[in-house]
Amino acid sequence: MKVREQRWPSSWAIELRTREAPFLVRVTNVSASGLRFEGQVAARLGQIVKFKVLGQVVTGKIARISSETGAVVFRKTISPTELAIMRQRRSICDI
Repeated sequence: MKVREQRWPSSWAIELRTREAPFLVRVTNVSASGLRFEGQVAARLGQIVKFKVLGQVVTGKIARISSETGAVVFRKTISPTELAIMRQRRSICDI
């Protein structure tokens, strides 16, 4: 059985990019292997998405999607530093 990574609450605003367009979302929780977000994103299950943290592009795929929320599984785990940054609070207007 696969053990789930420790999840941490977050209020980090990011620009989540699909091939078609960027979308502003708020990360509600994050782990080294993925995140959950709030916001409207026109994406389908399994679609590749990207965002930046500390100037580095993080790539993942949509694991769950609804009209107002979703989840992303990262292609590779993020670093402890990136995780610590994403556990902070960042307003949409700071993007």
